[in-house]
Amino acid sequence: MSKEIISYNFSDPNICIYNLEISNSPQRHYRGEHFHKEAEILLVLEGEILLRTYNTEMMLRSGQSAFIGRNIIHTILPTSQKANILILQAPLSEIEENVEAPSLDVSLTQYILENQPANFRAFPEEGNAFSDILYKINEELNGKSSYYEAYIKAYIHLLTAFLKRSGLIHKPIAGKNGQSFEKLNRISEYITENHDQKISLADLEIEIKYNKFYICKLFKTNLNTTFTEYLNYVRCKHAERLLFSTEKKISEIATEVGFSSTQSFIKVFKAFYNHTPLKYKSIYHSNDGTGGPAGLI
Repeated sequence: MSKEIISYNFSDPNICIYNLEISNSPQRHYRGEHFHKEAEILLVLEGEILLRTYNTEMMLRSGQSAFIGRNIIHTILPTSQKANILILQAPLSEIEENVEAPSLDVSLTQYILENQPANFRAFPEEGNAFSDILYKINEELNGKSSYYEAYIKAYIHLLTAFLKRSGLIHKPIAGKNGQSFEKLNRISEYITENHDQKISLADLEIEIKYNKFYICKLFKTNLNTTFTEYLNYVRCKHAERLLFSTEKKISEIATEVGFSSTQSFIKVFKAFYNHTPLKYKSIYHSNDGTGGPAGLI
């Protein structure tokens, strides 16, 4: 089993979309057992595949589709029939974008969406609405008419609305205590704005006027994490953007996002991404743009 690093290939840097041909031939792509932090949507255009998750195995044929939530271990196996499939991958926080503008700080919203319970759903019915939208995306992807990327993004938002109505994507704070999240939002806004500075619980206690033990309880009870883990998450997200948008040295990025040393940055980054920053960047750039085996760890 491996963790897949997604190589985004769309004008929107958070969307990866491509066609993949699968067969028993060793020259064709075969998606072994893997997982990733992005949600994955697939449509069988021709032929059939065997889709296996940790507790489900099903045959998907032409016209059938599936939604695979974040971090779900899955594999796409060939059958006797050669298959052509459409694959769309994006973080849940990006799929959610512009569909329902949350009132929470962007870092907090992203964290909640990326860590909400994983979901899986297959759509095996003939002529189902989910597959119909995916067919339109595939037509735009391959036809490349004027403004085709704008059409694809519009269809992705339509997919999102479908997934929300089906209960597969939830509101960021569904079932949570509203007052607690208002307080967490204040903390998150401060962290987002000051992540490049030294921030401690004592600092937050002074700036936000909450007892540091209460702050710890807010994170643990509502996000199932710690203040330090969340701070590192925000810093690593900013570091990831700098890795791919600049040519800055690792030491410069470490300082810019608030780490006290390059060594601590590398250690924390590796804990989040399973790779050092340099290795993570090299994997991203070595990928062929298909999101295929070159992007596997």
